[in-house]
Amino acid sequence: MPVRVYVRRSDARVPDRVTVEPGFEIVHVEAGPLDLPKEMLREHVEDFADAVEADLVGTDVDVLHANYWLSAVAGHRIKHRLSLPLVATFHTLARVKADAGDTEPESRAIAESETIGCCDAICASNPVEAEQLLEFYSADVDRIEVVPPGVDHAFFSPGDRAGARAALGLDDRPTLLFVGRIQPLKGLTVAVEALALMQRTDTRLVVVGGASGPDGAAELERVRSQVSGLGLTDRVAFVEPQPHHALSTWYRSADAVLMPSRSESFGLVALEAAACGVPVVASSVGGLRTLVVDGRTGFLVDHRDPGAKAAKIDQLLADPELAAAMGTGAAEHAANYSWAGTAGRLRRLYSDLSKASLVQWREPPGGSTPSPTDLLHRRSSWGSRRSSPGGSRHNLRRTPRSRPRNVTPSVTPAAGWWASRVTSSPPSRFGSRSASAASTPRPTLPPHPWSRLQRPRSTCCARCAGSVACRRG
Repeated sequence: MPVRVYVRRSDARVPDRVTVEPGFEIVHVEAGPLDLPKEMLREHVEDFADAVEADLVGTDVDVLHANYWLSAVAGHRIKHRLSLPLVATFHTLARVKADAGDTEPESRAIAESETIGCCDAICASNPVEAEQLLEFYSADVDRIEVVPPGVDHAFFSPGDRAGARAALGLDDRPTLLFVGRIQPLKGLTVAVEALALMQRTDTRLVVVGGASGPDGAAELERVRSQVSGLGLTDRVAFVEPQPHHALSTWYRSADAVLMPSRSESFGLVALEAAACGVPVVASSVGGLRTLVVDGRTGFLVDHRDPGAKAAKIDQLLADPELAAAMGTGAAEHAANYSWAGTAGRLRRLYSDLSKASLVQWREPPGGSTPSPTDLLHRRSSWGSRRSSPGGSRHNLRRTPRSRPRNVTPSVTPAAGWWASRVTSSPPSRFGSRSASAASTPRPTLPPHPWSRLQRPRSTCCARCAGSVACRRG
């Protein structure tokens, strides 16, 4: 399955196209200044979409797959321009972050809602994220596919703690590890406060990561001031962000990994730590509730309670047998996640979409197609969890494709996606839409609180009103 990944150029020295291996190509496209801050990327989404669309013209493509909301916005436009099915993986959602206290612009939430309402498939990392898509965005449950990310077990596997500490120049004190971006959402201040509340006063905290986002620098300064104010200067070490493959040594050096986040759609750090056989003490939020098995691979505690975190860490350090058992359980649990499994599920999904009919907007009986202004207003108000359960549902009809597809699109971190050729693939244990998979039972999501109230779905997007068809799978 050939894959073409589009990324925004951020380095003038890299070539326009890079063939990583046969069938896997990375394309660098021009979209804004090279040193563009992440917060300004949204200003150049149209430039990115223009460049990708121009490169795709004349290429047989089966599916577009956008990762992150900015890429989804670009993919949404190209979907309609080139008549292609769109898959989106959001990784984070504005309204979920806002619910945890991390405010995002409403314009992002509206853009996410519009794209979710028009995607042929939406990939959720776990059932928790799937439920959030239903609750916060009224997504169509039939178009949600649970496709968890994997972990590279060649890098992330259990190892010798003493050897890891020696390689990093660390002594033999009990060590807690925080890995991630330093921003309010990640809750590093809670980890520092938990360290101060611990009974084991010889324990240290190693922070691997750097400031991120518009509030990152201020958050880092706040954490440093907190460390100084609590008298923990000799017990907290700050380490610059590390290459991904080098993180495994840091994980193995730790007695426990802390994830005090207020919100996590998945929590890859928890999975990588578990794969290295290290217990994780995490907030009971989002995807962390699926990665940490409370009491068996680590502990889940209230993200607002540093005292509870301190007590669980002390419990681990006081009971080496419990810590060892949890480390073993964590590695066993992480073995269920692999990139090969993720790729197989995506390949099956692409194949299903490449063969399925697309869906168009149809005028409701006795009504008229809403104007783009009406659509935007409804989309904005329906995105809230507290929106009225009343209202009409839109009507959809399936239409055959205008031409056959041979290739599938793809993704990248800040703005990008894939193009690849779809062939046969192994069945996914998460189910699929193809007739051949009819015998495979579809996974059951947790009961949705709005299901009995017939909560309205998002309307067709403004791009689709009029003569342009909205394909909804």
